[in-house]
Amino acid sequence: MNAIKSLILVTLLGLAAPAAMAGGNHGHSNGHSHSHAPIDQGTAQTSAARIVGVLAKRGELDGSWSGTNAARVEKTPYKGQEAWVVVFENTAIAEPSKQTLYIFLTLGGDFIVANYTGK
Repeated sequence: MNAIKSLILVTLLGLAAPAAMAGGNHGHSNGHSHSHAPIDQGTAQTSAARIVGVLAKRGELDGSWSGTNAARVEKTPYKGQEAWVVVFENTAIAEPSKQTLYIFLTLGGDFIVANYTGK
């Protein structure tokens, strides 16, 4: 399972970098939210949906995740800082604990983590 988490992390970091660079601050991406102008709720939702779609297309998530819409987007505390969490729900997944996917982004749009726990 750790190999899958690592693969997802590497993939999402690669996907988040171009989106963050389009945010106005064209400096290097170092993973800290203060290096980018804050993104709005709509941009967070769009970025997270794109990440979910690519992961589904690559087979890293079940294909039924492709095209799912965010159930909610909100700011939330994450490890002592505020972050965007974009929540996707998919009842086509048989295992109930895997029906809700959480994508965390910094307020600047950098990917933090994707998981099924919301933590």
